Amino acid sequence: MKSGDRSRAGGGRQEPLEQVNARLGLALSDDEIAYLRDAYRGLGRDPTDAELTMFAQANSEHCRHKIFNADWVIDGERKQQSLFAMIRHTHAVNPQGTVLAYADNAAILEGSVGRSFFPGVNGTYRAKDQLIHVVAKVETHNHPTAISPFPGAATGAGGEIRDEGATGRGAKPKAGLVGYSVSSLRVPGWLQPWEAKEYGRPGRIVSALQIMLDGPIGAASFNNEFGRPNLAGYFRTFEQEVGGAQRGYHKPIMLAGGLGNVLGGLLGSAAAGGAAGSVLSGGLGDLMKQLQQGGQGEAANSWVSNGPNKQISPGDLASALGADQINGLMSQSGLSREELLSGLSQHLPDVVNHLTPDGRLPTENELSGRI
Repeated sequence: MKSGDRSRAGGGRQEPLEQVNARLGLALSDDEIAYLRDAYRGLGRDPTDAELTMFAQANSEHCRHKIFNADWVIDGERKQQSLFAMIRHTHAVNPQGTVLAYADNAAILEGSVGRSFFPGVNGTYRAKDQLIHVVAKVETHNHPTAISPFPGAATGAGGEIRDEGATGRGAKPKAGLVGYSVSSLRVPGWLQPWEAKEYGRPGRIVSALQIMLDGPIGAASFNNEFGRPNLAGYFRTFEQEVGGAQRGYHKPIMLAGGLGNVLGGLLGSAAAGGAAGSVLSGGLGDLMKQLQQGGQGEAANSWVSNGPNKQISPGDLASALGADQINGLMSQSGLSREELLSGLSQHLPDVVNHLTPDGRLPTENELSGRI
């Protein structure tokens, strides 16, 4: 057996990658096993269990969204957009009211001027009027909740709180929500007519009833102990026989979400990246024309064509975009003029380069699939 065909565990034993995949529950596909075999043959050694485990986590659907980003071919016809591109398309064609999307730990929606209290250098709190945006986030924690509902749902809510707080240079989580979709509960002594037939479940997951007894308490506990009220949520059960198979939420949906606030001045470089997207909302072709008319055609063309990107200075970018557009972006992002132009000059070349992999301006459909 060649190098790369086996894994060397901590005790020194060797076994085929397919067996390691099953033993450790790595859920590696055949093509991923083939990729690892080729990679480690190139290195001239076998992988360790630790390396395989790290690869499985870092390359999982949870981290990489391989299915959501994959090409879709239906009846032999390749669709223009992946599932993720379809989701992003809504924002691409209607970016109004959004400061930031798909670029940080949570989305940021346009807020308004509000009053906050901050301590001064002498320790005295004073009111200050400033731009305050809305932070929004929703995610799921399904599998952990199916295995162990209380900690699974608790860490689902906790992870969402973390993501809100880690948006920009620091946001403030304010209110939480949770949701649960499970199969029929089959409450002892209160069995419903549609629950009469028990279909069983994998031994590694708990019952729908146990999920609903423990999961909501876990999520509420993390919210309460963090100091954030959990104000909204939903709960539903569903099972139905379809084509001889019983369908339902045997693996539950545990949804964790919330709302918070972030000060306009705390968006950091992420806001500049979002502003770059706002600059493109009028169309990539219009932006290129705007830059060319502003005397920056050589730099703009380098971002589209194959080859290194030429940089554009904040001053040259300001001249090309004009005062009205810059003031609008400053109002939307909460950045100062200097922060905005510095960030745009850094991010805009890379954004345009990403959108033009073929060295040409994309069609509208192609563009919506890449944003």
